[in-house]
Amino acid sequence: MTGEAITLAEWTGSAALCCNASCGMCSVLAEFQSRKAHRVQIRDKDLFKYLCCMLVVVVGYMSAWTAVTLDHTGSRGSILQTGVTDDNLIYVVCQSKWWDYVVETGLSHFSFTLIHSW
Repeated sequence: MTGEAITLAEWTGSAALCCNASCGMCSVLAEFQSRKAHRVQIRDKDLFKYLCCMLVVVVGYMSAWTAVTLDHTGSRGSILQTGVTDDNLIYVVCQSKWWDYVVETGLSHFSFTLIHSW
């Protein structure tokens, strides 16, 4: 595993999360449109604007993450960390920084909120 593979995996995962969240939002809005007595008209153009806003946020976040990661690799050499198990097996993982825990907590909160809204 290389640093480039980790960066590509992070970008791909964030893009997939953005697509899943936007699909979830569209299904919630479609359900809201069809079940309420006061039918709210949400055009496809508006949904596309919401998706574009989410994409801009994800691209901005991932650009900042990549810049911080590249800065971190410049000072320490690699974002990879080598570990050893109790059986003396060597493995390589991506280093976890405090920001990763903050983001995972936020994503979990967002996911639970989206699930609860259904």
